[in-house]
Amino acid sequence: MKDMVVGIVFGLVLVVAFFAVLWVLGRSGEINRQQCEARADEYKGQATCIVVVK
Repeated sequence: MKDMVVGIVFGLVLVVAFFAVLWVLGRSGEINRQQCEARADEYKGQATCIVVVK
């Protein structure tokens, strides 16, 4: 019974870690987009923003 509880807890930790990584990757892309748009405003909109998330 103890092994089953440890397995369930371990599985939940893996799921939480997976979604945390996805959230961090999505957030970094959003920050890059905002920085690019801010720089584009400096050039009066004559800039192209390309954001690549790996």
